[in-house]
Amino acid sequence: TELSEWELELDKPVPDSTIGLAHSLGGSSATVGFLALSEVARLAVRRFQPIAASRQLELRSHLAKGAVPVAAPDRWLGRLVDVLLDNACRYAPASTTVELVVEATDARSHLIVTDHGPGIPAEDRERLRERFERGAKGDGNGTGLGLAIAEAVARGTAGQMQIDAGDDGGAVVSVSWPRDQVSWSEASFTD
Repeated sequence: TELSEWELELDKPVPDSTIGLAHSLGGSSATVGFLALSEVARLAVRRFQPIAASRQLELRSHLAKGAVPVAAPDRWLGRLVDVLLDNACRYAPASTTVELVVEATDARSHLIVTDHGPGIPAEDRERLRERFERGAKGDGNGTGLGLAIAEAVARGTAGQMQIDAGDDGGAVVSVSWPRDQVSWSEASFTD
């Protein structure tokens, strides 16, 4: 099958360092600031509604009221949300739901994407964070870069990515960031 322009963009190589990631996602001069995670997620859901509909999926979002700030270059955070939604829409079977949740606690901002696909076996969850690693249950259409990109962006923005199984066996990928990100620039540009 022919890859869309969006899929070609997702398949660009992920650099080994976060400095390389900065260059690949808009250069080292990428604008860094506190972004409203709910707004980034809302825009991503709007972009992915036609993709989800074409795959006979329902895309739902539950976005916290308020900013839910994350310190990151805007293109990085948008790329992270897009990669997670792309993976969820790619692996969820037709007539199921993909959910995106943005929430905040006193200590952390959270982004959670859930699908009802085949899930990711516990023994594969660390391996799939590496470039070009693909799951055994995949449909053969991926390149093995999605979760590697998500992991690189999460690390580069002082976040933590976690991969779990959903209650029904699907995948739950969550990324959380400390609400106090005073040391963000040191964490993101140190190899």
